[in-house]
Amino acid sequence: MITQHTNNPAPCQRAEEAGVYCFGQDADMSQFAEKAHLTGIVNNWGPYYIRRVQDVMDGSWETDHTWDGISGGLVMMAPYHESLPDGVKTAATGIEQALNEGSLNPFAGPIVDANGETIIKEGEVLTDDQVHEMNWFVQGVDGDLPS
Repeated sequence: MITQHTNNPAPCQRAEEAGVYCFGQDADMSQFAEKAHLTGIVNNWGPYYIRRVQDVMDGSWETDHTWDGISGGLVMMAPYHESLPDGVKTAATGIEQALNEGSLNPFAGPIVDANGETIIKEGEVLTDDQVHEMNWFVQGVDGDLPS
């Protein structure tokens, strides 16, 4: 499985060439990897930009962070590939719905890092600052962070 955090079809194209799966980022990359692209995150920043420009025009603009994500319509999922089992699609759309409704927080504990250390305990949630400062992998992710 190849995934990335770039707005570029190259990782999905390479996955297609290598005969492995991929997960797109920023836009629906399925056209670049018809067999490999299982789904991906699609960013839709238009509504945010319109709202922020309107704030400037109204004189009400203030600097801040946005965490609108799926619930704010800024992030959505690309279509799920037809080869995905129905149970996987059902589970994924259930997670989308829970994120949209706010009943699921991806930064809620327990969260364990790749070294087995508990970062956030059951019932706790990472703060915005902790999310911004993340420099560790969760349990199950192999690799090293660049120095």
